[in-house]
Formats: sequence, structure tokens, C-alpha cells
Amino acid sequence: MKNIILITRENNEKVTHVSVYLCNNHQEAKLFCRFLNSLSLEGGDKLTAREVFMNREYSLKKYVKTCYSHA
Repeated sequence: MKNIILITRENNEKVTHVSVYLCNNHQEAKLFCRFLNSLSLEGGDKLTAREVFMNREYSLKKYVKTCYSHA
């Protein structure tokens, strides 16, 4: 059974990208997550990787943009 890795690209304001990567075993998944979590991207963005376990809920940060109308 493959191990699923959820990868998000985040900055201090929002999550901009979500990807999924499959690993062959738990050890490979752990090493892959450690590698991705150590990377820094330009502009202050960061990749965050975490192993996904079946039958658990994983929430992504939800950002609501408030619009003001000038009447």
C-alpha cells in the first residue's frame, strides 16, 4: 500500500498550492517530508509536507477575504 503525502505551498497569508505525492513505504514518506519541510522558497513561501493517514480528517487553513462596498 502506498503512503500518501500532502504537500502545500504556504506564505504568511494563505495556502496557494496543494499537491499529493505517493511513497512506497513509511520510511520513504518520513524522509521525503523531512526534506521538503527543510526547503525555503523565494518570497517567504514554504513547502509543508505531511503524511496522510486513512480515515482521518485534514483541514487546510481557510481564508475569507472581506469585501467592503462604498455606498
